[in-house]
Amino acid sequence: MSLYLGALPASLIAGFWLLRTFIDELRRRPVAAASPPANSPAALSAEHAQMAEAERTWVASLLGGSLVSAAGKDVVELIATTTQGCAPSPDKELRGPDGFPVFAARVIDLDTESVRDELREHGDSMTGTSGTSGTPEMLRALALLGKVLPEALETLNESRVRPREKTPIRVIWLTPNWPTAFSAGLTGWLQHTHLDGFGIGSSSIELQPISDDGQVFVVIDEIIDTLNRAASAEIILLISAVSHLGEATLDSWRSQNRLFSSQEQAGQIPGEAAVALILARPGTTQVTETPVAVHLTRCVSGKREKSANVRGRVCGTLIDDLIDSLVASTKLDPGKITAVISDTDHRDSRVNELLPAVTERFPNLEPLRDTLALGTAIGSVSPIGGLLALLCAAETARNSSGAGLCVTNQDAFARASMLALAVPETASPAAGTA
Repeated sequence: MSLYLGALPASLIAGFWLLRTFIDELRRRPVAAASPPANSPAALSAEHAQMAEAERTWVASLLGGSLVSAAGKDVVELIATTTQGCAPSPDKELRGPDGFPVFAARVIDLDTESVRDELREHGDSMTGTSGTSGTPEMLRALALLGKVLPEALETLNESRVRPREKTPIRVIWLTPNWPTAFSAGLTGWLQHTHLDGFGIGSSSIELQPISDDGQVFVVIDEIIDTLNRAASAEIILLISAVSHLGEATLDSWRSQNRLFSSQEQAGQIPGEAAVALILARPGTTQVTETPVAVHLTRCVSGKREKSANVRGRVCGTLIDDLIDSLVASTKLDPGKITAVISDTDHRDSRVNELLPAVTERFPNLEPLRDTLALGTAIGSVSPIGGLLALLCAAETARNSSGAGLCVTNQDAFARASMLALAVPETASPAAGTA
């Protein structure tokens, strides 16, 4: 026993030195850079980050578009009218409680009675017990939509887009929170009145309610994601229309102190417009008669913490961040941006929010020529004002072979931005390389 107890310390010491020798040997060996296993959370996280960064560079081709507003029946006319400083005037039909005309941006000669008859024929679910279909604002919006669809459908139907026979077409109709009970009637009206003969059935029509201007840009972002992720060959016809010219809208705005008047200079001027965009994944279609293609980037969007409608100075930090993030994600030289088009209107809160961000980042742009605020000419067409601005940005990009920056800041909270990039047709990526 005594021998065992005496040998125990010696064995502990020997074991200690053996362990120390082993550790020293490990320290002297060169250590290879550790890499996480392929299926470990760290490796997957890094891979997802790289994929997410690559996905942010995805784009969609803008194959065509059309619009109508009080300031122009097409993109060229709208840009010219806004550049000339034209503004909405007192309306001949709408009046306030004091009997004075309300300022409004009205599209003249809309045939709403024909729309009402079409709804009775093809939109039975919209016809109420009174025998009328929809509100005056809705009827005007549908009449406006009827003005932009022929040009968009011509682009799809004629030889400018090939091969039409093998290319599926999906229609996404952004509706301004109209009653869901009207959805079937609206779908029937659109198909039978405008889409018959184009091979577009009701199953290819999707009505998507939108609540604010930023959400519209998010929808386009999701379209770009879907087209590229699935390597889809389909063409998207994105359409929307809105009218704020109706007594119900005016009463609502007036009760919220949102309607422009001599006493409420910070109020909005009601407007109306319709727009159509044709989108596809680059390389899946051929567009002739257009030497320069236009690609739309992913969008960046966010919401203000504080309403822009409150009295006092409006901070433009969010707009700053969105523009910086957009330019960084696309790796675009800011000097290639040749125009900034927004749906900004006459309100100081919106102008003071956007203008400093633009002048600080793009000193090469001429404010009156290269920075257009469409809302000053067309009034409020929220939530689709950003779509009109996007088509105008695409037009300026194509004409300058540069890039057009589009910003929406009509809403009290929602903000979004997107780029339209001019790309020579020979440089347009082939299918699967977008």
